Amino acid sequence: MDNLMTHMAAISLYIDGWRTDTSDLRDDLRLENKQMSQYFHELGCKVTNLTEKEQAELGLKNKAMAALRRVARLKLPLDFPRTRIPARRR
Repeated sequence: MDNLMTHMAAISLYIDGWRTDTSDLRDDLRLENKQMSQYFHELGCKVTNLTEKEQAELGLKNKAMAALRRVARLKLPLDFPRTRIPARRR
């Protein structure tokens, strides 16, 4: 199930141009905010609150409603952690 959720998060990033509002997807999947953020973190995204400009684009005038919404941004190119290769035994 986690694999499916992560793939759906990746597809939403691709569709939205590497920046997606997590609240819509979270509501559709009936997940908690923490769980949804974890899926985006696993993809390498930074999950933050909406900026003033994004609040204006979405038409959110109430700051309380804007505080409930989160945005996941994927910075490209991705920097994956390097795997360590253990030394050979003799």
